[in-house]
Amino acid sequence: MENINDSVLNKSDNIVLESVDKHIDQLVWVLNHDDCLIEALGSNNSVKISKQNFMETNKKWTVERCTNLFAIVLEKNAIGMIALSHQDMVNHTARIGYWLGSRYWNKGYASKAFRLILELARRKGLKYVSSTIRENNIVSRKIWEKYGAQSVLEDDKYSFVIDIEKIFPMRPR
Repeated sequence: MENINDSVLNKSDNIVLESVDKHIDQLVWVLNHDDCLIEALGSNNSVKISKQNFMETNKKWTVERCTNLFAIVLEKNAIGMIALSHQDMVNHTARIGYWLGSRYWNKGYASKAFRLILELARRKGLKYVSSTIRENNIVSRKIWEKYGAQSVLEDDKYSFVIDIEKIFPMRPR
């Protein structure tokens, strides 16, 4: 059986998804020093993340939430992370979450990584992916809408669902 977390997922232009373990130092640095990202994530910028804590937290999170977690890599530099989580193989559903360092925002990189994670979801036999996105996160909302997501606004958050088979129709045999 393929160990997806150790593989490099197909390239989308200059973006690849790789094992987080290969890029821990870069990812921890971004999470500790990118004030715009820290604010967007709602994190406490006075608390720094250690490499050890980052590794332990991600390992626990991936097991507890049945997750494939990847570094988003641009020209050998980790610029963010993306996850296919809460995978339910009985109902063929999962959730997608991601973040990018702020200097990489609005350049199409998240959309390219999103396409790669959708392809992974399809390969795994998932039919629907979902996410909850704050109303003011217009860029993320546009990514989901680009891929035909259905959405519902409740309070200040959108719930998005994508039917993967509409993006990647089954080919007749």
